[in-house]
Amino acid sequence: MGEHLTEEHLKKLTSYYKYSKFEDGENGCNGISFYSNIKEELQNQNYQIYNLHIISDKILKALCFIYNRKRNYRGNFDEELCWYLYYWLGDKIYPLVNDEVVFSRIINMIYTELYSNPENLTVCRHVHTPLNKDRFNKNKVLFDYSKDYHNIEMATPHGQTTCDKKYKEYMKTYISMYNQAYLDCKEGKGNNFDCDYFSKLFQEKPYQKLSSFSCIQRDDIEVVLDKYNVMILK
Repeated sequence: MGEHLTEEHLKKLTSYYKYSKFEDGENGCNGISFYSNIKEELQNQNYQIYNLHIISDKILKALCFIYNRKRNYRGNFDEELCWYLYYWLGDKIYPLVNDEVVFSRIINMIYTELYSNPENLTVCRHVHTPLNKDRFNKNKVLFDYSKDYHNIEMATPHGQTTCDKKYKEYMKTYISMYNQAYLDCKEGKGNNFDCDYFSKLFQEKPYQKLSSFSCIQRDDIEVVLDKYNVMILK
C-alpha cells in the first residue's frame, strides 16, 4: 500500500516550512533601530483599537528572524522569504484590522523599516501592493499553491493515494482557488482575481496537471493498515 496522507504530511509542504520560521521567530534584535521603531509604531495609540498588542511580540520575533537571516547570509539570502513574510504578516494582521487602508499603512511601515534600516542592510524591498482582504486571501492561497504543488504532485503519484479529511480539504482549497483564478483570467473578464499576479505565479504550467491532483479520503485507514500489516506478518 502507498503512503496514507494525513494532517501531519501538510507540515512537509514548502509553504508550511517557510511560514514555520516566522512562527518560531528569533530573539536578540532589541537594540537594533528597525526593531525599536516597529515596536513603537505597533504600540501607537492609533492601533490600540485593533488589539495589535496581542500579536506584536510574535511579529517582532518574525522580523528578527528575517533580519538575522539576511545579515548572516547576505550572499545567499532567499529573497522569496520577503513574500512569505508579507503573507504571514497579512494572515496575522488583516483579521484584526479588517481595513485595507490600515493594513496597507502597517505593511508599508514594516517594509520601509526593513528596506531602509541604517546599517546598510536592505533586508527586504517593498513587495506589497494595496489589496482588499478578499483579494489578499485569494492571492495568498495561490501563492502557497504555487510553492506547494510540487509536494502534492510527489505525494499523489497515482489515483489510488489515500488521505484523511484534513489533507483532502487542504488540497481541495488549493485546486478550487486555482480553477477559479484560471477560468476568470483565461476565459473570463479577469474581474475577480489579480490576473497578472496569477500569470506570474504559474506562468505556462499545465492547467490539466495543476487542476487534477486528487486522493481518496479514508478516515478509517488506521484500521485498514493494521489489518494489512497483520496479513503481511502472517
